[in-house]
Amino acid sequence: MLVKATYPQKPGDKARLISGIEPGDQGRCLEFWYHQYGSDIDKLNVYIDTNTIGNGSYTLLWSRGANIGNIWRKAHIATEYTTPFRIIFEGIIGNGIKGDIAIDDIRRLPQSCKESNNCDFEDDTFCGWENVRKTDDFDWQLTRGPSSAELVTG
Repeated sequence: MLVKATYPQKPGDKARLISGIEPGDQGRCLEFWYHQYGSDIDKLNVYIDTNTIGNGSYTLLWSRGANIGNIWRKAHIATEYTTPFRIIFEGIIGNGIKGDIAIDDIRRLPQSCKESNNCDFEDDTFCGWENVRKTDDFDWQLTRGPSSAELVTG
C-alpha cells in the first residue's frame, strides 16, 4: 500500500487503511514493513479501535515521522487485547510533493512482540530506534562479526 505526496494531495491530507474486525484472542503482535522516503512526508500512524462500530474513537499505538531514508524497516506493535478491535494505518502528507509512505507484509503473530527497549540488532533493523541523520555528525552502522573496540582500563 502506498501514499504519495503528489497532486492532488494537499499538506495534511490523510489516507487511512482499516482492518476488518480482529478477534481479541488471536494474535498478540502486529508486524509490518514500512518505508518513508522524501522531504515532504509527515508521518505514519497506527491506531487501534476497540469500539468496532466505527465511531472514530481511535487510540494511537505507534507513530513514525519524517524521512527515514530509502529503505524498508520492520515494526512490531503489541496488540494484546481481549475484545475485538480494528487496526488503522494512517499516512499523512507533509508540506510538498516530494515523498511517499508505504506499508507491506502486515501480519498478526501469536507470540508477544519483542520489548522495544531490548534490541540485539540481529534482524538487520534498528528495532524502532532511529538513526538521526540531520542533526548529528555521523551515523551508527549495523555490522557483523567481532567488534574492533578495545577495552582500556586504568
